[in-house]
Amino acid sequence: MLPDVLKAAQKLEEEYRLSPEVIDLRTVAPWDVNSVLTSFKKTGVLVIAHKAVRHAGLGAEIAATIYGQALDYVDCEIARVGSRFAPTPFAPELERFVIPGEADVVEVTLKILVR
Repeated sequence: MLPDVLKAAQKLEEEYRLSPEVIDLRTVAPWDVNSVLTSFKKTGVLVIAHKAVRHAGLGAEIAATIYGQALDYVDCEIARVGSRFAPTPFAPELERFVIPGEADVVEVTLKILVR
């Protein structure tokens, strides 16, 4: 997922003049709350991208933690980009449909910023 997120960040910077920060959480237990909080307090925006399904995943836990600890810094909704709520298929064409990519990250980011 990281290569897609980095491409999305580059596209957002080049085409939309945004300055995204990408944080690659190397571990999920424990996850680096301080890095995410510091970035969020600076920008007021958070897009969480992962290959797991959006429903009840790590992204939801991260969003809840950030809302709980930095509600005063929220400028827009915290968005999550994740796989569709379906088994991951074997066929590459179907896998691309289920698992999010660069375009999904760009779309969700722009969607929350335009509101």
